[in-house]
Amino acid sequence: MLNTIVKRRVTALVVGAVALVIGIVMLSSTEVKCGSKAMSEGQICETTSNGSTTSNTYEEQKLADQRMGYLTVGFGALALLVAGAGFVMNNRPRPV
Repeated sequence: MLNTIVKRRVTALVVGAVALVIGIVMLSSTEVKCGSKAMSEGQICETTSNGSTTSNTYEEQKLADQRMGYLTVGFGALALLVAGAGFVMNNRPRPV
């Protein structure tokens, strides 16, 4: 049982660290993307999901990309915090 808990914490640390790095890279990028393609001003990004199409202007897509970067950084930081707290709580001295 202890092995399972430790493995989950290590996994959470790794996932959190990767998400944090990806989020930082997303926030530092000046390129606006529509899917995997770079956009330039004046273009419209159209995405279809479940039969519904959404259109974003360059500025709207830029804000959406930035929002996703902040969410990714937040998720990564939260995962690192929770996993780190789990290790600290598990490794503190027990009262005798």
